[in-house]
Amino acid sequence: MNGPAAGQPRHVPVLPAEVLHYLSPAPGQLVVDATVGVGGHSLLIASHLGPEGRLLALDQDPAMLEIARARLHGLPITFVPSNFDQLRQVLDEQGIDRVDAVLADLGVCSDQLNE
Repeated sequence: MNGPAAGQPRHVPVLPAEVLHYLSPAPGQLVVDATVGVGGHSLLIASHLGPEGRLLALDQDPAMLEIARARLHGLPITFVPSNFDQLRQVLDEQGIDRVDAVLADLGVCSDQLNE
């Protein structure tokens, strides 16, 4: 079997090198993943933020958010159950008036299609 273990996400983040290149996450920054899904891109981004940085992760699907929360446990990430179109409101609620980068991967997550 070449697939992931039972319960593990199958979705593979697209263009990871390009995402890192264009977002250029760096220690101490605040980055938003507006569509965290199972956390593939967030894992890559958060690993560049260091202990002083923070990633704000949004997703409207509670199941995906829980997978991401478990997968990314211990990283400097705040998870918010919300649709990306509510980003301004979420930032206001979090007391955030400035971010360094935003990722919105608006494609379809294959894990949701496989259900």
